Amino acid sequence: VLVSLIGWGGSYLMTPEYESFAIVSIDTPVRLSSALTGLLGIDQRYGGYPGRQADELRGVFNEITSSRYVGQLSEQLKLGTDPAITQQAQKLALQQPSVNVEQIKVMILQQQMADRVMVGMAAEDQVRITVQHPSPTLARDIANTLGEIFITERQKQEMAAIRSSQNFSD
Repeated sequence: VLVSLIGWGGSYLMTPEYESFAIVSIDTPVRLSSALTGLLGIDQRYGGYPGRQADELRGVFNEITSSRYVGQLSEQLKLGTDPAITQQAQKLALQQPSVNVEQIKVMILQQQMADRVMVGMAAEDQVRITVQHPSPTLARDIANTLGEIFITERQKQEMAAIRSSQNFSD
């Protein structure tokens, strides 16, 4: 009975963590004809090589928690206006005067995102971006915004690849 009471009482003292996720479709990076992939022994449908999926997830996680993505996320959701982050950034700026306060804010947010964001496979060609946060609305907004940023950046990369391929063809 005592353990139950302690557990019940302790649960009220804990800050709840809410979880939200966004599922984003990814494209296979190899763009070869089926005849050529058969000749090379690459099976695009079933992963290509052992460990490819883990490598791809690690790459997506690194991309999502990069300063570029976190900077865009901070801009869109106004995360840099949090007084606690501003105060922490100002303290760190005193220790490192060569670094701008805004850059320190992005680094703090980047560390927080690395702790709060998880990336996993939802299906063969879909990535699940999961965010944990004490605020349910912020968890939802971060997950959705990271998904949107991911899609936008992938489209930019795809367009750049098409343009360079077209330039090479020309």
